[in-house]
Amino acid sequence: MPSHRHPGGVPDMADLPTGVVVLLMTDIAGSTRLWQADPALMSRALKRHDALMGEAVARHGGALVKAHAAGDSVLAVFTEAAAAIAAAVDIQDTLQRERWPTSAPIRLRMALHAGDAELRDGDYFGPTVNRCARLRGIAHPGQILISRAVQSLAGDRMPAEVRTRPLGKHWLRDLQQPEDIYQLLHPGLPADFPPLASPGAIPNNLPIQLTSFIGRDDDLETLPSRVVGNRLVTLVGVGGSGKTRLGIETATAVLPDFADGVWWVDLVPLEHPEQVLKEVAHVLGVREGPNEALFAALVTAIGADHKLVILDNCEHLLQASAALASELLHACPNLHILATSREPLNVRGEVTYTLRPLTYPDPCEPLPFPTLAGTEAVRLFADRATVIRRTFALTAGNATAVAGICARLEGNPLAIELAAAWVNVLTVEQILARLGASFDLLRTDTLDVPERHQSLRAVVDWSYALLAPPLKRCFSAAAVFTGGWSLAAAEHVLAPAEGDVLSSLSALVDKSLVVMDQGSGPEARFRLLETLRTYAWRYLEESGTVGFVRQRHAEFFLALAEMAEAKLTGSEQAEWLAQIQGESGNLLGALGWLRASGDAARGLRLAGSLWRWWYMQGQLSEGRAQLAAVLALPGEEGTAIRAKALHAAGTLASLQGDYAEARPLLESALAIRKALGDEVGQSQTLTNLGNLAYEQDDYATARRCYEDSLRIFRAAGSAWNTALAQFNLASVAYAQCDLVTAEHQVSESLALSRRHAFDRPIVNSLVLLGIIAWERGQFDTARRNYEEAFAKLDALDDAPGLAEAHRLLGSVLYEQGHVDEALVHMETSLKLETQIGDRLGVAKASDWIGRIALGRSDIATARARFRQSLDIATAIGHKLIASDALETLGRIAFQQGHVGDGAVMLAQSFELRQSLQNPLRVAESIEVFAVFAVYVDRHSDACRLAGYANATREALGTPLPPSRAIWLIPAMQTARDHLGDAEARAAWEDGARLSQHDAANLVLSITADHVGTRRS
Repeated sequence: MPSHRHPGGVPDMADLPTGVVVLLMTDIAGSTRLWQADPALMSRALKRHDALMGEAVARHGGALVKAHAAGDSVLAVFTEAAAAIAAAVDIQDTLQRERWPTSAPIRLRMALHAGDAELRDGDYFGPTVNRCARLRGIAHPGQILISRAVQSLAGDRMPAEVRTRPLGKHWLRDLQQPEDIYQLLHPGLPADFPPLASPGAIPNNLPIQLTSFIGRDDDLETLPSRVVGNRLVTLVGVGGSGKTRLGIETATAVLPDFADGVWWVDLVPLEHPEQVLKEVAHVLGVREGPNEALFAALVTAIGADHKLVILDNCEHLLQASAALASELLHACPNLHILATSREPLNVRGEVTYTLRPLTYPDPCEPLPFPTLAGTEAVRLFADRATVIRRTFALTAGNATAVAGICARLEGNPLAIELAAAWVNVLTVEQILARLGASFDLLRTDTLDVPERHQSLRAVVDWSYALLAPPLKRCFSAAAVFTGGWSLAAAEHVLAPAEGDVLSSLSALVDKSLVVMDQGSGPEARFRLLETLRTYAWRYLEESGTVGFVRQRHAEFFLALAEMAEAKLTGSEQAEWLAQIQGESGNLLGALGWLRASGDAARGLRLAGSLWRWWYMQGQLSEGRAQLAAVLALPGEEGTAIRAKALHAAGTLASLQGDYAEARPLLESALAIRKALGDEVGQSQTLTNLGNLAYEQDDYATARRCYEDSLRIFRAAGSAWNTALAQFNLASVAYAQCDLVTAEHQVSESLALSRRHAFDRPIVNSLVLLGIIAWERGQFDTARRNYEEAFAKLDALDDAPGLAEAHRLLGSVLYEQGHVDEALVHMETSLKLETQIGDRLGVAKASDWIGRIALGRSDIATARARFRQSLDIATAIGHKLIASDALETLGRIAFQQGHVGDGAVMLAQSFELRQSLQNPLRVAESIEVFAVFAVYVDRHSDACRLAGYANATREALGTPLPPSRAIWLIPAMQTARDHLGDAEARAAWEDGARLSQHDAANLVLSITADHVGTRRS
C-alpha cells in the first residue's frame, strides 16, 4: 500500500502530554481494496482524510502523534476524555458528509482508551496503546468504541447529544482480562452495527463459576502458555486439589487463542470406556453417519479447526481417555487438549503439569499476621467461611488456628472448604482440635495410596464421622445418582434411608458434601462432587444396601421415563424433552443396572419408553444398541412390553433407512400385539410398517396401513395419533400427485394439531403444506410454512426435523434465486443427517447439493454428490431418489458427449418413475428426454415430449419450477429455431394430446438408437 504523510498540526515532541492520557486511534476500513481499485483516487482521498482529521483533532485540543504515521492509521492524544469523545464524533460526522472520489466512501474504525502511556522518541508505548489498538481492531466501519476507562473519565461531562451504549465484556486479543466496551451514539451517526467480532464470541461451553477463584497466581501465569504451546497438557493432582476449577480458569484465559472454540467435556458421569468418545462427540455436536463411524465423524467435524478440548476427570476412564486423545491429536492438526486426571495419560507428546497444594503457613515458623493472612490456603478458608457465616472474620486472634487447619490439610482446596463449612457450629480452634484427632485415627500407611490422598481421605472420613446416622445414610445412598438429581428423585430413592430428605439434603449442602445447582430450570438440582461420590459409594457398598438403593433408583427413573413417553406426544413436549435430557445419566444408569441384573421386564419397559427421546436427540444408533441389549435378555416372551420394545427398535432402524432390519422387528411386534388383542398397539405398529412401505414407494400398502390405523385411533379418541394418521394419508396422496386430496387431508391434520397444541404434528403438516405449495410454484407460501416449522423444531431441538427443515428451506431459496443461502441450508442438512445416521436424509441432501453444483458448472462435485445419492437410494430401495440421481447423471453424461451412457441412465430413471404411479414424476422424466431429443437432433419429438409434460403439469396444477426451466426452456428454443414456430407449435400441440403410454413409447423410440452406444 502506498505510504503517506500524516495530517498537519503535529506538535513538537515536547508538547505531547505524559501520564494518564486519552488515546484516539483510527484506521480506514477496506483501504487495501480502495488502493487496488484506483491508487490515484485513493491518494487524493487520503490527503483529504489527513486534512480533515488534523483540523478536527486541533479543534478539540488534541495532538496527532507523528511517529505513529503508519499506513492509514491515525493516533491522536488528548488530556480530557470529553474532548477526545467530541473529536471522535466530529471526525465521523465530517467524514460521512464528505463527497469522496473513491469507488466507496472512506469509513473509519475508531476506538478510545485511557491510561498511563509511556512517551518515548515521539511515540507512545505500553499496555494502554496495545489495548486501544485491540479495541479498534474489533470495531465496525463507522463505529466508535470506548473503554470503561474513557466512560468513567468522561462521567457527566459527556458532549451534548452524545450517549453511550454498553456492549458488554469482550476479550481482546493477547490481553488476559476482558474489557467492558461501550459504543458512542450521536443523532448524526449510524447506531446499529453487527455484534463485535471479539474473542468473546468464540464458541464455548465453559461453565459459569459461582464462587471466587482464590490463589494459584503462578499457575495462571504458567499454565495458559503451556496449553497454547503444546498439543496435550495433563493437569495432574489428587482428588479435591482443584484441577477442574483451574482447568476452567485456564481455558477462559486462552479463549482468544482458539478461534474455533473451547469445549469442556465432563467425564464424571461416564461409567464405561466406550462412553468417552460418545461424550466428546456429543459436546461437539457430532453424531455418527450411515457409512461413517463416530470417530471418523468427529475427526471430520474438527478438521483443521483451532479448538481446545478439556477432558475433565479422566482417572476412572484413563485408558479410553488416553487412546482417544492420542488418536484425535494425530488426526486433527490444530487441536489442543487439556486433560485433568489423578495420574498422567502417558501419551507421547504429553506435557504433565502437576498441581501443587495451595500455599499454607509452616506451623513451625511463626509469621506476622499480614504474611499469614496472605497465603493462598488461609485466604481460601477465610473466603469460604465468610460464605457460611457472614460474621466470620480472619483476625490476629484466630489466624494461628486457621493456619494450623490449612497446614493439617496440606493446602488441599476441597479439604479446606469442607473444614470451613463447620464454622457455623464450631470455632476454628475446635475444628483444628477435631482434625488432629481424626488424622491420628484414620491415616493409612498403605503404600499404594499417595500421601496427599491419605490426608484428603482423613478429612472426608472426619466429615463423614461427624454426620448424624440419618445424614450418613442419605450421603452414601446419593452415590447411586449419575449427573445429579432432583428433589423428587431424592425423596423417592433416599426416603427409605432418611425420611426427612429435604432437611438432610439441606444439612449436607451446608457442610459442602452436596452441591446445589440452580440451573436454568424452575427446580434446584443436587449433585455430589466426584471425589465425594466415590467415597460415598464405598460406604454404600459396605452398608450392604446397594441392591435396594439401585432398585429404588430404577423404579423412580422407570416411572419418569414412562410418564415422559406420554408427554412427548403432547403440548408439553418441549418441557419434558428438556427434563429427560437432564436426567439422561440417571436413565441410562438405571437401564444399565436393570440389564446387568437380568431384569428383562423393567429393562424392556424403560428402553421401550425412551425410543422417542433417542429419536428426537438424533441418537438413533445409541437407542438401537440399548434396545437390542434388553431384547437379548431372556424372559417376557409374547408380552406387551416385549412388543413395545420390538416396535421401538424397528422404528429406530427404519428411521436410519435400515429397512431390512426394521421389517422383522416391526412384524414381530405386530404379531404379539395381534395375539394380545391390543388394537391401539397394532395401529401404532401398522403406522410404522406403513412408513416403511412409503419410504420404499409401496404406496398401496402404505395407504392400507394408514387407513387401518386412522380407524383405530379415531375410535380410541387418540388425537395425537389421529393427526399423524391424517398426515400420513396426505403424504401418500401427495406422493401419487393428488395434491387436492393431500391438501385437504393435511389441513385436517393441522387443524386438529393446532387445537391440541401438538407441536410435532403441527410441524409435519406445515412441512407437507409447504411442499404442496412448492409443487404449485407458490414459493413464498412454501417458505412461510417452512419457516414456521423451523422455529418450532428449533425450540424442540429436534435434530431429525431440523435436518429436513434446512433441506426444504434450501430448496425454496434455490428456486427463488438465493443460491448461496440455499447451499448453506443444504450443507447444514447434510451435516445433521450424517450425524443422525439417516441414510435417506443424506441421499436427499446430497442430491440437492449436486443440483446446486451443477447450476454452477461444478461438474465434478455434482457428479460425486449424485453418485452418493444414487448409491444410498439403491441400497435402501428408494426409487424416487434413485431416479432423481440417475436422471441428472444421465443429463450430465449426454451433454458431455457420452450419449450412450446418458441414454441408459435416463432409461433406468424412466423405468423407476413409471413404477411410482405418479404422473408428475413421469412428466419430469419426459422433460429430460425432451432435452435429450434436441441433443440427438430429434427436434420435432422434443417438442412433442415437452408438450406432453406441459399438459400434464397444467392438469395437475404444478408449473415448471425455475430450477428445471433453466435447462428445459433453452433446449426448446433450440428446437423452435430449428423447426420454425409453426412446426414447433404443431408438434407441441400434438404432444399435449398424447397419452402417457404413447409418450412412453416415443421416449423408447428416441433412446433405442443410443442405448447400445454406451462406453465400455
